[in-house]
Formats: sequence, C-alpha cells, structure tokens
Amino acid sequence: MPRDGNEFETTIRRVLDACADCDTCRPLMDESCLLFPELYRLYDREKAHGRVVSQDELRRLSELCTLCGLCPCFDIRTDVIRSKAAWVRANGMPLAARLLADVQRFGRLGALAPRVLNRVLACAPVRRAIKKVAKIHPQRRLPPLPGENFFEWARRRGLDQAPGQGPKIAYFAGCTAGYLFPEVARAAVAVMGHNGISVLVPPQQCCGMPSLLEGDDETTFRRVRANLETLLDAVQEGFEIVCSCPTCGYLMKVLLKERAFYAEAYQRAVGAGADEIKV
Repeated sequence: MPRDGNEFETTIRRVLDACADCDTCRPLMDESCLLFPELYRLYDREKAHGRVVSQDELRRLSELCTLCGLCPCFDIRTDVIRSKAAWVRANGMPLAARLLADVQRFGRLGALAPRVLNRVLACAPVRRAIKKVAKIHPQRRLPPLPGENFFEWARRRGLDQAPGQGPKIAYFAGCTAGYLFPEVARAAVAVMGHNGISVLVPPQQCCGMPSLLEGDDETTFRRVRANLETLLDAVQEGFEIVCSCPTCGYLMKVLLKERAFYAEAYQRAVGAGADEIKV
C-alpha cells in the first residue's frame, strides 16, 4: 500500500480542480494531450455521480503528463512535477521507471563493451527478459549500441579542449544523441564546422528531463546543477550554448526558468510581496 500520500493528493488534486474550473484547455487538448481528456472525464464523473476521484486514479492521472508544454499555464506543469516528486518521496520509484529514466548510466555502461552487449541483446530470451523487467513493449525494437559513442568521438577529435579565437559554441548533445545515435551529434558538429564555428563539447550529464518526468527530484537537481555549472563557466569564457536535442533544450530554456519563478531568491529580487508571485 502507498505510504502517506497527502502531499501528492493535495498537489495533483489542485491541478484537477484548477483546470476543470477554468475549462480553457478542454477543446485544445482532446487530440494532443493524454492528461486533459482523462482529467475532465474524472472531474465530470465526480460532479455527475458523486464518485470521488481516488488516490489510484490521481496517480494514474499524474503519470499521463509528459511535460510536453502544450498547456498554457506553467503553474500546472509545476504542480504536476511537484506531485510526482511527492509520490516518489513517499513510495519510491519502480525499478522499470528507474532503469528507463537513466539513459546516461546505460550509455556509459554500454560504452565499456558495446559489441558484447549487442550480442547479449541479440539473444531473444535475454531480450525478452530485459523488456519484461523494464516494462518495454515486446514488439519495441531496441536500438543497437554504437561502437563509439559521440563523447568518445569528440574526445578523440580534441573537441573537449577549448578552441582559440573566432565564433565558438559549447555543444550540449544530450544522452540520446550522445550514447544511442551519435551520428546526429556528429552531424551537428559538422554543420557548425562548415559554417566556421569552433565547437567545444564540455563535460555533461543527462539534462535531467527523464528523472524529472518520473518524479526523481534528487537525481534531477544533482545533474542539472552539474550541467549549469559547466555551461555557465563556458558562457563566462565567451561561448554560446547550442543544444540539438529538443527535450534537453526545453528543460533548460523553459522548465528550469518556470520553476525558478517560485524561488524565494527570485521573488525577493523582483520585489514580490509576501502574498504575491511575480513572473
């Protein structure tokens, strides 16, 4: 049985009540979002039949949110994130979610012996067992690990060293292009090089989006902090930041900024009163 879920229920229930009362997104989200159609169904059922939305239903509702950013109210996304984190703090994260949310760990382990791991994954019984543990659909094709990931390639070409004069960028590749599809990241470097731009690939960790989506605040903040320190140092040295992954870019350019609005330090900096939040 789930442990104390008061914080989780309070937060996700606030999302349900606020969105259903506003109703603006009802026509916007029917075809583009999984969360809102279910949210309105639960709310309408509760009002029509008096059947209160249960904790299990609220939990399934929170899992439908992928933080895609389509909803116009950023406080709703913030509350969904908070509700997921509250659930994980109270009940932990399922093994399958923990495995799938850590592409970085999988990519780094796979880089130690990619050919061996590919041969292991090619074995049907092993592949079926892995998919069962990770709760991956049986028909889902697992991408083979590359013989050399992007970060190894970048080090071999000296892209981990700061370039000299001229236009220069610090490139944040992300885990998918970094470990699974390095041809994407190499193509990005080639395009920048063709346009006379020098590229630095600084030390980087997972952007934090997968763990944030699953409610693992601790891992998310640890990785975000490490990346921000590295990227801010690069900015101080005159680099522009480039990210080819839309998910990584969305986290850094949108979600982090939105959550920062709630920080006490930010609110003090913009002169917010005790009973208000300024954006």
